[in-house]
Amino acid sequence: MKKVVFITGASQGIGKYCAIEFALRGYNLFLTGRNLQALNDLQKEISSLFNIQCVVSKLDVTNLEEWEAVKQTFFEKYDKLDILLLNAGVSNPIWFEQFDLQNFRDTYETNLFGVLNGFHTFLQYFLQKESGTIAIVSSLADSRGFVGSSSYTSSKIALSYIAESAAIELAEKNIKVINIRPGFVRTNMTAKNQFKMPFIMNPDKAAKIIVDGIEKDKSVVSFPLITSLLTKVIKITPRFLYEKMILAWKRKQKQQPKK
Repeated sequence: MKKVVFITGASQGIGKYCAIEFALRGYNLFLTGRNLQALNDLQKEISSLFNIQCVVSKLDVTNLEEWEAVKQTFFEKYDKLDILLLNAGVSNPIWFEQFDLQNFRDTYETNLFGVLNGFHTFLQYFLQKESGTIAIVSSLADSRGFVGSSSYTSSKIALSYIAESAAIELAEKNIKVINIRPGFVRTNMTAKNQFKMPFIMNPDKAAKIIVDGIEKDKSVVSFPLITSLLTKVIKITPRFLYEKMILAWKRKQKQQPKK
């Protein structure tokens, strides 16, 4: 029997290419996102290429009522859920001197509470089943407080710690929680960045790494390797040295003309 994967944020970027990669490997899909037209187009593309079932549904991950409605729709279409891929995320880069509380609220609602809404909706199902995988897309930006993107960075730091805690606690229930930590990937999200992104990766390659990691039941999937190693070094860099480096980088970025 084919496994079933539920993906949030599947209308574009990493979520879209993960959907295609899972389809390539024979999984049945339930794809969600805010852009229903893009989801319908993706459904047509996948159905024309692969012999799998693909269902799409509109979902704003910040809306718990929509989660409950989508859950009902899901179980009308499928009798089981094997993998929940909580991928939806946003990035709204802003310098702290232009502090905007709404920026933080909006980012946290999607990146953090959007994931927690997924846990709220499906965790009891996995607990009763005593099996399954919940994969959370965090970021290598969880390493330190990076300037210019404090709302995004802090939301991903929270996600990574939630993933680690959940993985430890739920292991005894045979539920796998995987923390996916991408570096820079070419998407509409990273297109907003006004700085050079080292070792940036195409989304189809990123999706292959993610799906490989999920299939291998890895606890953490960090990529690309060089960026992952660099963030480990940054994480252990003394505060005084880190401040000097990051402030020098900030000054350089502010001097550069916007794209």
